[in-house]
Amino acid sequence: MKIGGSHNSISQARLSKTTSAIAKALERLSSGSRVNRPADDIAAYSISVGLDSQIRGLSVELRSINDNRGALVAADSALASQIEIVQRMRDIAIQAAASTLSSSDRSNLQDELQKLVSQYQRIADTTTYNGAKLLDGKFKAGADFDFELKSSNANDSFQKTVGTGSFAGRKTFNAAGASGGVQSADFNGDGKLDLFIGSNGSYSFFEGNGDGNFQAAKTFSITDGLADPVFADFNGDGKIDLATAIFGSSPTAMGVAIGNGDGSFQAVKTQGLSFDPYSIRSGDINGDGSKDIIIGGINAAEVYLNDGAGNFGAGTVFYNGLEWYPWSFDLLDVNGDGKDDLINLQSDLGAPELNYHLSNGLGSFGTENLIASFPSGSNAWLFLRDTDGDGRKDILINDDNTNSLRLMRNLGTGVFSAVTLSGVSLVADVQSGDVNGDGTLDLLTADFSNQVSILLGRGGGNFVLSGTIAGVVASQLAVGDFNRDGALDFVNTQSGVDFGLYKGNSKSVSAVSDISVTSESKAQNLLAILDKTLSALESRGSEVSALHSRLNFSESSKLLLRDVYQDAKSRLVDADLALETSEVVRLQILQQSQIAVSAQSNLNAQLVLRLIL
Repeated sequence: MKIGGSHNSISQARLSKTTSAIAKALERLSSGSRVNRPADDIAAYSISVGLDSQIRGLSVELRSINDNRGALVAADSALASQIEIVQRMRDIAIQAAASTLSSSDRSNLQDELQKLVSQYQRIADTTTYNGAKLLDGKFKAGADFDFELKSSNANDSFQKTVGTGSFAGRKTFNAAGASGGVQSADFNGDGKLDLFIGSNGSYSFFEGNGDGNFQAAKTFSITDGLADPVFADFNGDGKIDLATAIFGSSPTAMGVAIGNGDGSFQAVKTQGLSFDPYSIRSGDINGDGSKDIIIGGINAAEVYLNDGAGNFGAGTVFYNGLEWYPWSFDLLDVNGDGKDDLINLQSDLGAPELNYHLSNGLGSFGTENLIASFPSGSNAWLFLRDTDGDGRKDILINDDNTNSLRLMRNLGTGVFSAVTLSGVSLVADVQSGDVNGDGTLDLLTADFSNQVSILLGRGGGNFVLSGTIAGVVASQLAVGDFNRDGALDFVNTQSGVDFGLYKGNSKSVSAVSDISVTSESKAQNLLAILDKTLSALESRGSEVSALHSRLNFSESSKLLLRDVYQDAKSRLVDADLALETSEVVRLQILQQSQIAVSAQSNLNAQLVLRLIL
């Protein structure tokens, strides 16, 4: 016999369900989350896991931003210290550029300079963050903050631009009819190299822009003036003046035009010559510090002494006889006494001889001393260039007997050391300069085979042919840094039609070895290096400042994004506490009712059982 009905089982089931619902509601209240396991809401749970990963990743990235900010602060402080060091070095260079310092003063400044360089390098070596060096050029932040800090090592900071020993193609300019010799100098005092191209009686000035370009020609004439005048500061005013010899007119004369300092010249002052001139040279013949003049003609030569104000006395005949080559003489200090001596090639009845005549300090020269002789019938002509960087001009001789260019190194004692330059034949001109930035003078030759040969110096008067530039008309060359990039360029002329600039290719190299104030010129050179270093350091400081800003912006962006993700996750999985609380109350009331009903049902069954028993 069955006592009770199915309603009792139903009541128990409902009570169990309500109890379970209360437990879940209490779990939501206690955790604050609506979704505590996949079973609660598989879709919401999956999305929340992805959002949580992004939130955690952003939190880690924000910590990395703070780490990187610390590294940047350390680098910024180190760069500021290095800038202060370079500023002090620049102060020293400016002080050393003055001519009033003694050798002892310069030595003391050089000592301080070297200590500053050492301290500069020490800062680069010891600036670290969490064990990582910041200023050695290898520090790199990873992940989302991919940036690098450039090297602030001394070798990387103190840089100069030099040539590579090669040249770009010819850039052509209108020569406005100018032909003949080309010379370069800063004729107008603006710090940029200009060009002066001479023809017989006509001269053209091309003002340099400092970028490898030139203004249109400004021309002036000196009737029957030589194509190759000489330039020097004859009157001591710091401006470049011009001197030439006037031929073909009656009478012949020497002419001097004082420079105005803007590339133009005053009217020519002339004084008569007693012979037909073919060439003119300038140098300090009597050792008084002023530039004197010597003019050569066939079998004759005269010396004109400068009084220091640009006035020249009457010519003194040095030579008047046979065997004088008027186009093959020049001036250089043979014996190191500070006075310019005379070098000349003599025909010697068909067998040329290279001789020198020592200056007597009074405006004339002594007897001839043989340097070298050539076979009978040879034709030879000479160039004077410093080929080994010792500050003394050496002699380069075209020898058509051997079809070669010979070098006679000036040892400064009246002795010359002979070297034959391999790979080079007869040349129209030869110029020296450090074209590849190795600190050794190199040679550029304008060959009669219509090419320029590049001979790289190896020291001691030794050269190696490194290459040629074809299609360059044999003419005079002018070598200089016409675009001010630190690499030597060269210019050649072409029969009055045009002139061409061959730009030297450049590279950056360490200038630590050039940090010296032992002379005025070295101090001036150091100023240019330090200005470049300061500019580079300021640029690096700006980069660090930009990285600070980048980190700040990145931090703001990631904080905002993290908040957005957290808000999205909250809306997706967070429990509604008010709703859950009211639901617990409702379920508890329901549970109490269900318990009461279940208890009443059990009581009824017990009463029936008592009646039966």
